[in-house]
Amino acid sequence: MKKRIPSNLTLTFEEISEARIYCLRQAQGSFSSDLHLLQRGKAVPNSSSLRTLSPMVCQNGLLRVGGRLSNSLLPEEVKHPIILPKHHRISLLILEHEHRIHLHPCVTALFVIVRQQYWIVGARNMIRKLTHACLKCFRQRHKTTDQYMADLPAVRVRQAYPFEITGCDYAGPLLLKVHKGRNPRKEKGYICLFVCLVTSAIHLELATDLSTETFLAALRRFISRRGKYTHIFSDNGRNFVGAKKVLDEMYKLILSQQHNTQVTQALASEDIEVSYLSPAHLLIGRPYTSVPEGDLGHIAVNRLDYWQNVQAMLQGFWKRWHQEYITTLQQRPKWNTERKNIATGDMAIIKDSNTPPASWTLARIIEVYP
Repeated sequence: MKKRIPSNLTLTFEEISEARIYCLRQAQGSFSSDLHLLQRGKAVPNSSSLRTLSPMVCQNGLLRVGGRLSNSLLPEEVKHPIILPKHHRISLLILEHEHRIHLHPCVTALFVIVRQQYWIVGARNMIRKLTHACLKCFRQRHKTTDQYMADLPAVRVRQAYPFEITGCDYAGPLLLKVHKGRNPRKEKGYICLFVCLVTSAIHLELATDLSTETFLAALRRFISRRGKYTHIFSDNGRNFVGAKKVLDEMYKLILSQQHNTQVTQALASEDIEVSYLSPAHLLIGRPYTSVPEGDLGHIAVNRLDYWQNVQAMLQGFWKRWHQEYITTLQQRPKWNTERKNIATGDMAIIKDSNTPPASWTLARIIEVYP
């Protein structure tokens, strides 16, 4: 007569607990000699690897840490965790289980989590190997590819007037009050940031939007205060591209022969002679195309007139800039290792700031743009 198999195959809590205890006893077979001594009321020998743990046997026959925390307020399973051998299959399964249910923590975090219940000999090295072999952990800890830091460009390390070589970018958005008083209406605005690439000086202008016209107005205000630049660097923003087109058109107009002829005739008809004094003489102390002074460092200070004294001070500032500031740019604080360039066919992970690292997608490089 065949034995009837019960239809309900769900394991109960007691069955799972007994199975866990049985598996743990099998894993602790590596400490059988120490276990037998403890069951007979004897201490483990000095040569035992468990000597420093002061091991003891619990009522389930499992080997636990005796330790020094019996007077603490920690739970019993934390004060006396179960001892397990290293490189055992049961130990590895426990680490993999805790690693998975706690959402792939780092080595130290997983080590602390496991210690709340189990004392696995050599657990830290096992955890390192486990996280190193985990694909999800690899995707989370992988760093963005970088290249060897290049030398500083000439515009950064050669003497020039402040803001003669300028970098430009936008910051924001931020909220602006349209008027004063109660409940003022607020609108979104931006900061137009100009940075001198030689002296690291900063000039800020307010921009009410990101249009080309607003940027050109901010650029005119910047030039009226700091002088005309020779080079300006920016990213490929639409407002910058639009401004470049407008400035190119103005530049072509100024250089055209027809424009210059008409302006000259109009001024001559009004008896106006051109030899001008611009606001730049007062605002920045020089015209836009001033000729630099000769070296005044070898002349005694009491022999210099007022203007030469000012120019000598300026030359002294630049001398210190060359001797004290430029030399501090020698080191490469990061990206100091030459690496293989990304090539066609390489596998890559696409970083997305709006998703967690475990959800970043894989991609294949089909084309590169050096």
